[in-house]
Amino acid sequence: MKGYHHCAQASASNPWTRQKRWLENRVISLIQFLDSDTILDPGWFSSAIKAIRPEKIGAVQGLLSELYPERSFYNWIGNLEWNGLKGECESFGGNVIVKREALEMTGGYDEEMVGGEDPELSRRIIRAGWKVIQAGVPMAQHDLAMTRFKQYLRRSFRTGYAFAAVRKLERSAGSRFWQYEYRKIIIKGGGFSFSLLLAIPLMQSGSSSQHHSTRVSRAGHRPAPQPPDFQGGPVHA
Repeated sequence: MKGYHHCAQASASNPWTRQKRWLENRVISLIQFLDSDTILDPGWFSSAIKAIRPEKIGAVQGLLSELYPERSFYNWIGNLEWNGLKGECESFGGNVIVKREALEMTGGYDEEMVGGEDPELSRRIIRAGWKVIQAGVPMAQHDLAMTRFKQYLRRSFRTGYAFAAVRKLERSAGSRFWQYEYRKIIIKGGGFSFSLLLAIPLMQSGSSSQHHSTRVSRAGHRPAPQPPDFQGGPVHA
């Protein structure tokens, strides 16, 4: 582990803020980025340092698990989707350990990115000749804390923006990264919007017809004829 025991931890919603400070310290050779809603696994650093030691490996990520997957459907889904396969991967998320040299070579995080800043940086690191590795060992626990549909919509909007922003940059770089995922989002989102646009006039037409039918029924209503009320027994001719 010689040469890799100086490691700084940057935990912030805007990683470029902490990144600048750590890069000014020439002793630090590794930087661990950690989202503010995660808890690092105690054994992660020993595993990560071994995995990142090879010369061409620029970043290493591990397994992320949801802290309370049983609290909501959204937490449960998130717990299933956090991790990829062990080995070389195409990008990393917000929890990752990166070599200082890889950050300096690529310029680190892009401050203008509102969403998708982690995969965007990882793609530049890969194009610079480095490899990104999924170590396949526990790295951290995450607390999504999502219990309402409104939270899900807000997160989906941000995710959609990230896909669009990163895909635009990757297309300019001649890469097909996220091309399939981006097309899938366009098809699903476009299909939903088109169906909604078709449904609105149909619902309005149905509501208008029902209102008109109610008015006609009320205007043409007449009391139903009642049978005569015979009293005092039968009538003889």
